[in-house]
Amino acid sequence: MDKYAKLLASLAIDALGFVAFGATEFGDLLWAPVSALCIALLYHRDFYTFLGFTEEILPGADVVPTATIAWLDENGFLNIFHKKQTSHRREGPLHGKNRTITLAD
Repeated sequence: MDKYAKLLASLAIDALGFVAFGATEFGDLLWAPVSALCIALLYHRDFYTFLGFTEEILPGADVVPTATIAWLDENGFLNIFHKKQTSHRREGPLHGKNRTITLAD
């Protein structure tokens, strides 16, 4: 799926969640699993699926745009869960006389 189509879908998921918030808590009970399923299908990330379900089911938490945050994370605008790549190379003697070992990825 095109990343901008995914963004529009994410914005729609969050907007519908906000509208369900304005309706009733019963609307939230119906929307929470649907929202979680949509987020799961778009992003395949358990964290965002769980977060989307939780924020829809909890009273007052519907204003969190979970699907849009997932899109921002997937497209590199947030680096919350990504570890910085570091080099694991070491050159030089490790132990003993004249030993040189190079460790590479």
